[in-house]
Amino acid sequence: MFNLSVFGLFIGGFFHPAFFLVYALFILMKYMVDYPILRKITGFMEQRQLRRWALPLEFVYPFYVVFTAFSGIFSKVRWK
Repeated sequence: MFNLSVFGLFIGGFFHPAFFLVYALFILMKYMVDYPILRKITGFMEQRQLRRWALPLEFVYPFYVVFTAFSGIFSKVRWK
């Protein structure tokens, strides 16, 4: 639901620009929660260079999740 809300804020920003600010604030709050976990994991796995992608991908992630969720709900999948 969070990602759908963030997606909605982005779309709403085209109709009321203040929603873009709220969208960015939500993304930054999510980043502040995700980063400490990501820091520990990338340090343990010795993949510290991947941290630079964390913030840019935080802005893409809600679109990916919403697209994947709706694709799973509305598309027919035929397994082998």
